[in-house]
Amino acid sequence: MDGSSSIAIVSEDIKWPNALAVDHGRNRLYWTDAYHDKIETSSLTGSDRQLVNMDNVDHPFSMEVFGDFIFWSDWNLKKIQVR
Repeated sequence: MDGSSSIAIVSEDIKWPNALAVDHGRNRLYWTDAYHDKIETSSLTGSDRQLVNMDNVDHPFSMEVFGDFIFWSDWNLKKIQVR
């Protein structure tokens, strides 16, 4: 738990990761990248990486996954969004 044996799960095409959510039911990771203004997901090991298609992502800042929904706050729009 001290970080001495850390392993990078995602390291390519990511610049400003600023939110992370774990969907334990689906064994998925979700994160936002504020530089690229996108939300992505992968398996817990980093495989099966996918872009979450969203029309209304401007500058995602924080995020949570609950059931079938993704909630995120948007820095520019000053709103909480849901998909």
